[in-house]
Amino acid sequence: MRRAPHKLLPGVVLFLLFTWCCATLAQPTAGEAKVPYKVPVWQAGTTEAKFAKTLVWWAAASGTWASFSSLPRPRPEYIPLSFWAKRIRALDPIYVYCHGMNIVVVLKREGETEEGAYLLNGLSSFGIPSMDFAGFSLGKADETGLHRFVRRRPSAQKAGDEHP
Repeated sequence: MRRAPHKLLPGVVLFLLFTWCCATLAQPTAGEAKVPYKVPVWQAGTTEAKFAKTLVWWAAASGTWASFSSLPRPRPEYIPLSFWAKRIRALDPIYVYCHGMNIVVVLKREGETEEGAYLLNGLSSFGIPSMDFAGFSLGKADETGLHRFVRRRPSAQKAGDEHP
């Protein structure tokens, strides 16, 4: 006795053939560079144009936070180098620490003032309530999608804690 073919089989075959054809057509030709996200001319310089770059930093912050949070408690105050995402390492920071679920990348420290990049974690429900909060003065996201910050942190001697 012969089995009847499954009812969905022709549709599945057509779908797979269609997706393969579309993927083949979407490949760059010889000498053409792959562009992960192309911003339309009418969007250049807008929030939509910066969104794709912001997603890259969200992913770096999420990956760093997820690997660091896997450490048993009590965790160190500063995130060790081995937990930093590649993009964060590329910034060549002095040190990195968590602020809630968000990541603070310190690029410059002079006395009690630290400057760097504030990375929003896509997993965090803690968005930026304003440009000045918890001692942070944030700038708008620049062309790379980073929020630059300036923060005054008391030194360990004045504050009586273990902050640098």
